[in-house]
Amino acid sequence: MLGRERVPGHGEIFERLGRFYTQRERWSDLAQLLSQEASQQADASKAKRLLRKAARLQSEKLHDTRAAAQTLRQAAQKDPGDFELVRELCDALVEAGEPAHAVAAVGEILAQGQADPALRIGLLRLRAELSARGHDDAAAVSDLEEAISLGASDATADLAAALSRVAGRAASTGDKPAARAATLRLAEILRTSGDHEQADQVLFRWIEACPDDGEVLRQMRDIFIAAERWEAAANVWARLVHVEEGEAKAEAALALTDTLEKLERSEEAIPWLSLRIPV
Repeated sequence: MLGRERVPGHGEIFERLGRFYTQRERWSDLAQLLSQEASQQADASKAKRLLRKAARLQSEKLHDTRAAAQTLRQAAQKDPGDFELVRELCDALVEAGEPAHAVAAVGEILAQGQADPALRIGLLRLRAELSARGHDDAAAVSDLEEAISLGASDATADLAAALSRVAGRAASTGDKPAARAATLRLAEILRTSGDHEQADQVLFRWIEACPDDGEVLRQMRDIFIAAERWEAAANVWARLVHVEEGEAKAEAALALTDTLEKLERSEEAIPWLSLRIPV
C-alpha cells in the first residue's frame, strides 16, 4: 500500500493494485484499497460504489459480516436517500446478529427528516419489518400507521397482521386494554380496506371473550344498522339486552323486536317482549 500512500488518488496505481490483489485473491487488501480510495473521493456516488464493492468482498470472500455492515454504514452516510443501500445495510446488520442496530440505523436516517414522502414511507415500512422480526409489533404498528397516513394504502395488510399479533400477545398476558385497543383498530382497518366479513369476525370474537363490553356492542350496532345488516344487528341487540340496564335495556328489547320484524321473524320477538325489565 506504500505506493498508494505516496500518491493518493492516483488512478493508475489504484487500478494496478486492484488487479494485483484480485489475481492473488488478497481480498482483505483489496477491500482496504477500495475503502481507502472511497475516502479520497469527492464524488459521493463514486465513493458509495467503491464502499459497496468493498462490503461485498468482506461479506462474500472474507465472511466478515460485521466489517461489511460497518462499510455499508459508511456508504449510507454518503447518501442516506439511497433506499436500496439502507436496506442492504440493514440486511448486513441482521446477518451479523445485530438486528437492533439495523432498527437504530433506519431510525437515525428517519430522524434527519426526509423531504421525499416516498422515501420516508419506504424507511418506515423497512423499520416496521425489522421491528416485527424482533417481535416488537407495537413499534411496527406505529411505523405502519405513519406510513399509511403518508399515503401507503398498500401497507394495510401489514398493519392488520401486526395489530393481530399485538392483540393476541396482549390477550395472552392479560393486558385487556391493549388487547381491546388493538382489536378495535384491527376491525377498523379491515373494514376500511373492504373486508367487512373479517372485521365482523374480529369484533364478534372480542365479544365472545368479553360479553359485557357494552361500548363495543354499541359500536357494532351502529355499524350494522347503518349498513342495514339486520341479521347481524339482531345478534348485537340480543346481546345488548343482557348488558344494558333500566330504560336502555327496554330500548334494546324494543329495537330487537323491530329488527326481527324486518327479518320477518316476528314470533321470535315474543320472549324478548316478555322480559321483566327493572325500572
